[in-house]
Amino acid sequence: GPLQADHYILTAGMGSYELARALGLHLPLYPLKGYSLTLPLAEGAVAPHISVTDYERKMVYARLPATDALPQRLRVAAMVDIGVQDTLITPRRIQCLRQQATASFPAAGDFTQAHSWAGLRPATPTGLPVIGATRWGNLWLNLGHGALGFTLACGSATLLAEQLSGQPASISLDGLTLGL
Repeated sequence: GPLQADHYILTAGMGSYELARALGLHLPLYPLKGYSLTLPLAEGAVAPHISVTDYERKMVYARLPATDALPQRLRVAAMVDIGVQDTLITPRRIQCLRQQATASFPAAGDFTQAHSWAGLRPATPTGLPVIGATRWGNLWLNLGHGALGFTLACGSATLLAEQLSGQPASISLDGLTLGL
C-alpha cells in the first residue's frame, strides 16, 4: 500500500531512472554492465585475504566470509559493457574472466564451480554519484555510483545523513548534486 514518510530516498539502481522520470526528473544515468565469478575457496586456498585490484588486468578479487549457509568464497569482478540494458551472461566475457582469474590464483578453488553474475551499475557521465536533495523538500537522491557502489556506500550514506539532519556536509558537495 501507500507509504507515508517524512523523507524519501531514491536509491534503486538503474530503476532510479524510470522512477525519477515518472516524477519529471531527468537523471543522467547510464548502465555499466559488469561481470563477476564467485567460487567456494578450496581447503588451504591460495587467494587474497583482503580486496585486491589488479590494475594491469582491471580485475578485482575479494574474499567473502563464510556464513551459516555458504563457505568462504572468492569473488572475481571485472569488465564493463557501457550502455547495455540487459543482465544476460555473456559466455565469452565469463570465459575470459575465468581464464584470467585462474592464471592469477590457480590454487584458489575449482573455477568450474564458480557462479557467474552480470548486473547493471548505474553511472553518471562524470563518474561521480548524485547525493542530495531534489526540488521536493522530502525527496533525496543517492545514486549513480557506477562500479564503486560498495566502495562509496558508507561515505555516501554519511553525506546524505548529514544533509537530512541539517548538519553541514563533512566534504564539499561540488559535483555531487544536480540542483534538482
